Amino acid sequence: MSYTINNLANGKWIEIEKPSSEDIDFLRREFPTFKLTNLEDSQERVQRAKLDLFEDHMFMSVTVPINYIQGKRLSALEFSFFLTKDAIVTITQEKTDLFKEEKQEGDHVANIRLEDTPSLLAYRFLEKLYDTSSKTVDTLGRAINEIDANILDVRSSSIIRNISIVQRNLIYFTTTLHAAIPCFEELENKSINFGDSTIKEYWGDLVDTLKQQRDLIEDFDGLLSKLAKAHENVLSYHTNHVIHVLTIISVIFLPLNLIAGTFGMNFSYIPAASHFLGFFLAIFMMFLVALGMILIFKYKKWF
Repeated sequence: MSYTINNLANGKWIEIEKPSSEDIDFLRREFPTFKLTNLEDSQERVQRAKLDLFEDHMFMSVTVPINYIQGKRLSALEFSFFLTKDAIVTITQEKTDLFKEEKQEGDHVANIRLEDTPSLLAYRFLEKLYDTSSKTVDTLGRAINEIDANILDVRSSSIIRNISIVQRNLIYFTTTLHAAIPCFEELENKSINFGDSTIKEYWGDLVDTLKQQRDLIEDFDGLLSKLAKAHENVLSYHTNHVIHVLTIISVIFLPLNLIAGTFGMNFSYIPAASHFLGFFLAIFMMFLVALGMILIFKYKKWF
Protein backbone atom coordinates (compact mmCIF):
# COMPACT_ATOMS: atom_id res chain seq x y z
CA MET A 1 0.00 0.00 0.00
CA SER A 2 1.25 3.47 -0.88
CA TYR A 3 -1.43 5.73 0.61
CA THR A 4 -0.74 8.28 3.35
CA ILE A 5 -3.42 9.77 5.59
CA ASN A 6 -2.87 13.39 6.72
CA ASN A 7 -5.16 14.98 9.28
CA LEU A 8 -6.47 18.46 8.53
CA ALA A 9 -8.09 20.97 10.85
CA ASN A 10 -11.42 19.88 9.36
CA GLY A 11 -11.21 16.53 7.65
CA LYS A 12 -8.39 14.47 6.18
CA TRP A 13 -6.16 14.23 3.13
CA ILE A 14 -5.41 10.79 1.70
CA GLU A 15 -2.44 10.90 -0.63
CA ILE A 16 -1.79 8.04 -3.07
CA GLU A 17 1.21 7.88 -5.41
CA LYS A 18 1.43 5.15 -8.04
CA PRO A 19 -1.87 3.52 -7.02
CA SER A 20 -1.98 -0.25 -6.64
CA SER A 21 -4.96 -2.60 -6.51
CA GLU A 22 -4.65 -2.60 -2.68
CA ASP A 23 -5.01 1.18 -2.64
CA ILE A 24 -8.13 0.96 -4.78
CA ASP A 25 -9.57 -1.74 -2.49
CA PHE A 26 -8.91 0.54 0.48
CA LEU A 27 -10.78 3.41 -1.20
CA ARG A 28 -13.73 1.15 -2.03
CA ARG A 29 -13.99 0.11 1.59
CA GLU A 30 -13.47 3.62 2.97
CA PHE A 31 -15.71 5.39 0.44
CA PRO A 32 -18.35 2.97 -0.86
CA THR A 33 -20.10 5.71 -2.88
CA PHE A 34 -17.06 6.22 -5.15
CA LYS A 35 -17.85 4.93 -8.63
CA LEU A 36 -15.81 1.98 -9.90
CA THR A 37 -15.28 3.70 -13.25
CA ASN A 38 -13.73 6.71 -11.50
CA LEU A 39 -11.47 4.47 -9.45
CA GLU A 40 -10.33 2.75 -12.64
CA ASP A 41 -9.73 6.12 -14.32
CA SER A 42 -7.54 7.19 -11.40
CA GLN A 43 -5.24 4.20 -12.08
CA GLU A 44 -4.73 5.09 -15.74
CA ARG A 45 -2.83 7.77 -17.57
CA VAL A 46 -5.07 10.77 -18.12
CA GLN A 47 -5.69 11.63 -21.76
CA ARG A 48 -8.24 14.41 -21.24
CA ALA A 49 -9.56 16.31 -18.25
CA LYS A 50 -12.62 14.77 -16.67
CA LEU A 51 -15.10 15.99 -14.08
CA ASP A 52 -17.90 13.94 -12.49
CA LEU A 53 -20.19 15.52 -9.91
CA PHE A 54 -22.34 13.44 -7.56
CA GLU A 55 -24.58 14.23 -4.59
CA ASP A 56 -21.94 13.62 -1.93
CA HIS A 57 -18.61 13.86 -3.79
CA MET A 58 -16.84 14.79 -6.98
CA PHE A 59 -14.11 13.22 -9.11
CA MET A 60 -11.72 15.21 -11.24
CA SER A 61 -8.78 14.19 -13.36
CA VAL A 62 -6.44 16.56 -15.21
CA THR A 63 -3.15 16.50 -17.09
CA VAL A 64 -0.90 19.50 -16.39
CA PRO A 65 2.34 20.21 -18.33
CA ILE A 66 4.81 21.15 -15.62
CA ASN A 67 8.28 20.97 -17.15
CA TYR A 68 10.00 21.72 -20.45
CA ILE A 69 13.65 21.24 -21.38
CA GLN A 70 14.97 22.75 -24.61
CA GLY A 71 14.85 20.24 -27.43
CA LYS A 72 12.70 17.71 -25.55
CA ARG A 73 9.05 16.91 -25.07
CA LEU A 74 6.96 18.42 -22.32
CA SER A 75 6.67 16.36 -19.18
CA ALA A 76 3.23 16.39 -17.59
CA LEU A 77 1.73 15.40 -14.27
CA GLU A 78 -1.47 13.35 -14.27
CA PHE A 79 -3.49 14.39 -11.22
CA SER A 80 -6.76 12.85 -10.05
CA PHE A 81 -8.69 13.55 -6.88
CA PHE A 82 -11.91 12.70 -5.09
CA LEU A 83 -13.47 15.41 -2.94
CA THR A 84 -16.07 14.88 -0.23
CA LYS A 85 -17.23 17.12 2.58
CA ASP A 86 -14.75 15.59 5.01
CA ALA A 87 -11.93 14.26 2.85
CA ILE A 88 -9.80 14.75 -0.23
CA VAL A 89 -8.10 11.81 -1.94
CA THR A 90 -5.27 12.78 -4.33
CA ILE A 91 -3.86 10.25 -6.80
CA THR A 92 -0.80 10.68 -9.02
CA GLN A 93 0.93 8.24 -11.35
CA GLU A 94 4.38 9.25 -10.10
CA LYS A 95 5.97 10.60 -6.96
CA THR A 96 5.95 14.37 -6.54
CA ASP A 97 6.67 16.88 -3.78
CA LEU A 98 4.52 19.65 -5.27
CA PHE A 99 1.59 18.98 -2.97
CA LYS A 100 3.68 18.59 0.17
CA GLU A 101 5.34 21.93 -0.56
CA GLU A 102 1.95 23.56 -1.09
CA LYS A 103 0.58 22.13 2.15
CA GLN A 104 3.49 23.62 4.07
CA GLU A 105 2.89 27.12 2.72
CA GLY A 106 -0.15 27.72 4.95
CA ASP A 107 -3.76 28.52 4.34
CA HIS A 108 -3.51 31.82 2.47
CA VAL A 109 -5.57 32.08 -0.72
CA ALA A 110 -5.73 35.53 -2.31
CA ASN A 111 -4.50 37.02 0.99
CA ILE A 112 -7.54 35.72 2.87
CA ARG A 113 -7.15 33.33 5.80
CA LEU A 114 -9.42 30.36 5.19
CA GLU A 115 -10.18 27.31 7.23
CA ASP A 116 -8.05 24.26 6.43
CA THR A 117 -10.62 22.04 4.66
CA PRO A 118 -10.51 19.40 1.89
CA SER A 119 -12.13 21.83 -0.54
CA LEU A 120 -9.50 24.47 0.14
CA LEU A 121 -6.75 21.91 -0.25
CA ALA A 122 -8.18 20.79 -3.61
CA TYR A 123 -8.11 24.35 -4.84
CA ARG A 124 -4.60 24.99 -3.55
CA PHE A 125 -3.24 21.83 -5.17
CA LEU A 126 -4.74 22.76 -8.53
CA GLU A 127 -3.53 26.34 -8.15
CA LYS A 128 -0.02 25.03 -7.44
CA LEU A 129 -0.11 22.81 -10.52
CA TYR A 130 -1.24 25.57 -12.85
CA ASP A 131 1.20 28.08 -11.36
CA THR A 132 3.91 25.58 -12.26
CA SER A 133 2.47 25.19 -15.77
CA SER A 134 2.53 29.00 -16.13
CA LYS A 135 6.28 28.84 -15.63
CA THR A 136 6.38 26.18 -18.34
CA VAL A 137 4.57 28.60 -20.67
CA ASP A 138 7.29 31.17 -19.95
CA THR A 139 9.96 28.56 -20.75
CA LEU A 140 8.29 27.82 -24.08
CA GLY A 141 8.28 31.56 -24.78
CA ARG A 142 12.04 31.72 -24.16
CA ALA A 143 12.56 28.73 -26.46
CA ILE A 144 10.69 30.57 -29.22
CA ASN A 145 12.80 33.70 -28.62
CA GLU A 146 15.94 31.58 -29.04
CA ILE A 147 14.59 30.21 -32.31
CA ASP A 148 13.83 33.77 -33.42
CA ALA A 149 17.40 34.85 -32.62
CA ASN A 150 18.84 32.13 -34.89
CA ILE A 151 16.20 32.11 -37.59
CA LEU A 152 18.60 33.45 -40.27
CA ASP A 153 21.27 30.84 -39.60
CA VAL A 154 21.01 28.51 -42.61
CA ARG A 155 23.97 26.44 -41.44
CA SER A 156 22.26 25.21 -38.27
CA SER A 157 20.38 21.94 -38.75
CA SER A 158 18.87 22.12 -35.25
CA ILE A 159 16.48 25.01 -35.95
CA ILE A 160 13.98 22.90 -37.90
CA ARG A 161 14.14 20.22 -35.23
CA ASN A 162 13.60 22.74 -32.42
CA ILE A 163 10.68 24.33 -34.28
CA SER A 164 9.06 20.92 -34.75
CA ILE A 165 9.50 19.97 -31.08
CA VAL A 166 8.15 23.30 -29.78
CA GLN A 167 5.18 23.08 -32.17
CA ARG A 168 4.41 19.58 -30.90
CA ASN A 169 4.59 20.83 -27.29
CA LEU A 170 2.32 23.79 -28.04
CA ILE A 171 -0.27 21.47 -29.58
CA TYR A 172 -0.08 19.17 -26.57
CA PHE A 173 -0.37 22.11 -24.16
CA THR A 174 -3.35 23.53 -26.05
CA THR A 175 -5.09 20.15 -25.98
CA THR A 176 -4.80 19.87 -22.20
CA LEU A 177 -6.08 23.42 -21.70
CA HIS A 178 -9.07 23.08 -24.01
CA ALA A 179 -10.10 19.95 -22.12
CA ALA A 180 -9.61 21.44 -18.63
CA ILE A 181 -11.27 24.85 -19.04
CA PRO A 182 -14.88 23.54 -19.40
CA CYS A 183 -14.42 21.43 -16.26
CA PHE A 184 -13.46 24.42 -14.13
CA GLU A 185 -16.19 26.56 -15.72
CA GLU A 186 -18.69 23.92 -14.63
CA LEU A 187 -17.31 24.04 -11.07
CA GLU A 188 -17.54 27.84 -11.15
CA ASN A 189 -21.13 27.96 -12.38
CA LYS A 190 -22.71 24.87 -10.86
CA SER A 191 -23.87 24.65 -7.26
CA ILE A 192 -22.75 21.50 -5.45
CA ASN A 193 -24.12 20.03 -2.24
CA PHE A 194 -20.80 19.38 -0.54
CA GLY A 195 -17.61 21.28 0.20
CA ASP A 196 -17.17 24.92 1.15
CA SER A 197 -19.37 27.54 -0.46
CA THR A 198 -16.51 30.01 0.06
CA ILE A 199 -14.38 28.02 -2.43
CA LYS A 200 -16.84 28.38 -5.30
CA GLU A 201 -15.63 31.83 -6.29
CA TYR A 202 -12.01 30.65 -6.48
CA TRP A 203 -12.69 28.16 -9.28
CA GLY A 204 -13.15 31.23 -11.46
CA ASP A 205 -9.57 32.25 -10.72
CA LEU A 206 -8.40 28.93 -12.18
CA VAL A 207 -10.57 29.51 -15.25
CA ASP A 208 -8.90 32.91 -15.74
CA THR A 209 -5.43 31.38 -15.29
CA LEU A 210 -6.10 28.65 -17.84
CA LYS A 211 -7.59 31.08 -20.35
CA GLN A 212 -4.53 33.33 -20.02
CA GLN A 213 -2.30 30.33 -20.64
CA ARG A 214 -4.44 29.31 -23.62
CA ASP A 215 -4.21 32.80 -25.15
CA LEU A 216 -0.43 32.87 -24.69
CA ILE A 217 -0.03 29.42 -26.20
CA GLU A 218 -2.16 30.41 -29.20
CA ASP A 219 -0.02 33.54 -29.66
CA PHE A 220 3.14 31.43 -29.43
CA ASP A 221 1.74 28.99 -31.98
CA GLY A 222 0.99 31.79 -34.44
CA LEU A 223 4.43 33.33 -33.93
CA LEU A 224 6.20 29.99 -34.32
CA SER A 225 4.31 29.22 -37.53
CA LYS A 226 5.47 32.55 -38.97
CA LEU A 227 9.03 31.90 -37.82
CA ALA A 228 8.95 28.47 -39.47
CA LYS A 229 7.73 30.09 -42.70
CA ALA A 230 10.43 32.77 -42.46
CA HIS A 231 13.14 30.13 -41.94
CA GLU A 232 11.78 28.17 -44.90
CA ASN A 233 12.02 31.33 -47.04
CA VAL A 234 15.60 31.94 -45.88
CA LEU A 235 16.57 28.36 -46.74
CA SER A 236 14.84 28.65 -50.11
CA TYR A 237 16.65 31.91 -50.89
CA HIS A 238 19.99 30.42 -49.82
CA THR A 239 19.44 27.33 -51.98
CA ASN A 240 18.44 29.44 -54.98
CA HIS A 241 21.51 31.62 -54.50
CA VAL A 242 23.81 28.59 -54.42
CA ILE A 243 22.18 27.15 -57.56
CA HIS A 244 22.47 30.58 -59.21
CA VAL A 245 26.22 30.76 -58.52
CA LEU A 246 26.78 27.18 -59.69
CA THR A 247 24.81 27.88 -62.87
CA ILE A 248 26.97 30.93 -63.65
CA ILE A 249 30.14 28.88 -63.11
CA SER A 250 28.79 26.13 -65.39
CA VAL A 251 27.89 28.64 -68.12
CA ILE A 252 31.37 30.20 -67.96
CA PHE A 253 33.03 26.81 -68.38
CA LEU A 254 30.85 25.75 -71.35
CA PRO A 255 32.80 27.76 -74.02
CA LEU A 256 36.07 26.82 -72.33
CA ASN A 257 35.14 23.17 -72.71
CA LEU A 258 34.31 23.85 -76.36
CA ILE A 259 37.74 25.35 -77.00
CA ALA A 260 39.49 22.56 -75.14
CA GLY A 261 37.41 19.95 -77.03
CA THR A 262 38.19 21.57 -80.38
CA PHE A 263 41.94 21.54 -79.83
CA GLY A 264 41.67 18.02 -78.50
CA MET A 265 40.22 16.62 -81.73
CA ASN A 266 42.18 13.80 -83.35
CA PHE A 267 42.84 15.44 -86.76
CA SER A 268 46.13 15.50 -88.63
CA TYR A 269 46.04 19.25 -88.93
CA ILE A 270 44.73 21.72 -86.35
CA PRO A 271 45.61 25.42 -86.69
CA ALA A 272 48.32 26.51 -84.24
CA ALA A 273 48.56 22.97 -82.85
CA SER A 274 52.16 22.66 -83.97
CA HIS A 275 53.08 26.26 -83.10
CA PHE A 276 55.46 26.53 -80.15
CA LEU A 277 53.10 29.11 -78.55
CA GLY A 278 49.90 27.22 -79.45
CA PHE A 279 49.20 26.03 -75.90
CA PHE A 280 49.60 29.51 -74.46
CA LEU A 281 47.43 30.97 -77.25
CA ALA A 282 44.64 28.50 -76.36
CA ILE A 283 44.91 29.33 -72.64
CA PHE A 284 44.88 33.05 -73.42
CA MET A 285 41.80 32.61 -75.63
CA MET A 286 40.04 30.76 -72.79
CA PHE A 287 40.98 33.52 -70.37
CA LEU A 288 39.58 36.23 -72.68
CA VAL A 289 36.32 34.33 -73.20
CA ALA A 290 35.87 33.76 -69.45
CA LEU A 291 36.71 37.38 -68.62
CA GLY A 292 34.35 38.63 -71.29
CA MET A 293 31.48 36.52 -69.94
CA ILE A 294 32.13 37.67 -66.37
CA LEU A 295 32.06 41.32 -67.51
CA ILE A 296 28.83 40.75 -69.42
CA PHE A 297 27.24 39.09 -66.36
CA LYS A 298 28.35 42.01 -64.20
CA TYR A 299 26.90 44.48 -66.67
CA LYS A 300 23.61 42.59 -66.75
CA LYS A 301 23.71 42.40 -62.91
CA TRP A 302 23.21 38.66 -63.00
CA PHE A 303 25.50 38.32 -59.97
